[in-house]
Amino acid sequence: KMKLFVKYGRINFVAILAVLFIGSIGYYYIIRYVLIHQLDDTLKVEEQEILDFVQKKEKLPEPSHYRDQSVYFTETDQEIRRKFSSVKLNGHYRQIQFPIFASGRRFIATVSKSQEEADDLIGLIVLITAFILMLLFLVLFFVNRLLLRKLWRPFYTTLGSIKEFNLSSQQSI
Repeated sequence: KMKLFVKYGRINFVAILAVLFIGSIGYYYIIRYVLIHQLDDTLKVEEQEILDFVQKKEKLPEPSHYRDQSVYFTETDQEIRRKFSSVKLNGHYRQIQFPIFASGRRFIATVSKSQEEADDLIGLIVLITAFILMLLFLVLFFVNRLLLRKLWRPFYTTLGSIKEFNLSSQQSI
């Protein structure tokens, strides 16, 4: 009697689990992309501040190192392009390197910003999302179970009547 219901439940369970799993992976990478993009925008602002400083003062600003950000300059004779990268120093950092000219010399400016806040935020979002997905899964499981039991009841009642029906008796179904 319950074979069809159990089979449907298993298929439904696997399908929901697969969709939630794939969706969670996609969600993680989208959130990570957005937060890294936001960090890159912050680094662009720092780059523009350094370029403005050099344009006004015609010299490099002092290298600095704060809790979550560092700025330093390296003299070079090579042509470089602006580039973003993620590095592991004493933690995860996002950095921008760009060329800068000051006092007639060429430098590579490097601005590094800690990714720890973004990583912590991603961790929190993942935790909250996992909790919500588990809650959603449980609600779907129980609602589905109750709803399907009511929905299939007339079918199983009719099926039971058909099984009990005897052609030799004059009873109607």
